[in-house]
Amino acid sequence: QIIRAANAVSPAFAVNTGDMIYGHTSDEAVAREHWRFYRAAIAPFKSPIFHIPGNHDIWSEASARLYEEMLGPSHYSFDYGRARFIALDCETDSSRLGRKQFEWLRQQLEQAGSRIVFVFLHRPLFPVDGAIGSSMDAYPAERDLLHQLFVKHHRAIKGVFLGHEHLYHFHERDGVPYYITGGGGANLYLAPELGGFHHFLIVRVDGAKVSVELKK
Repeated sequence: QIIRAANAVSPAFAVNTGDMIYGHTSDEAVAREHWRFYRAAIAPFKSPIFHIPGNHDIWSEASARLYEEMLGPSHYSFDYGRARFIALDCETDSSRLGRKQFEWLRQQLEQAGSRIVFVFLHRPLFPVDGAIGSSMDAYPAERDLLHQLFVKHHRAIKGVFLGHEHLYHFHERDGVPYYITGGGGANLYLAPELGGFHHFLIVRVDGAKVSVELKK
């Protein structure tokens, strides 16, 4: 249903905030079958899809190698129009970026110039429901450093998009807009009035103006 609705919008591309498969198996053949199911599920989607690894996509060294084979690097960036898109991996080192990736992120933000910036990672910095304690908050000091880096660049950052929790939630903290958009198909956590509904977000960029529309 989401793919049909998103196709009707004809976006330039889509970004999946993680947990494409169930994973968590030591049998590589089973994991490959999971990826086959996922690819079949997204085949009707007409636009390119970029991916962010979730904890169901990378859970071991073997699964990380398979992820790279299936989808490419687990963290990367690209520029489109006047925007920079930064995809982060908080699964290879569970619930943290690690020093090397953090420094890479710092450089990406500093070198963005006049571009607006969108950031994507799977685990929320400030979870609101079922993933409290198993998100970036598992390492509060490192989470706070990451948040402060976003705060430093908050004029450029127009959205930090997250998954992990099966719900929709938006809040702005210290000028940084955080979107938890985990309602892409899995079982929901909360009542609809608390964000427990299937959904996707449409992000539109018009010069320096950015709008984010919630599609239930």
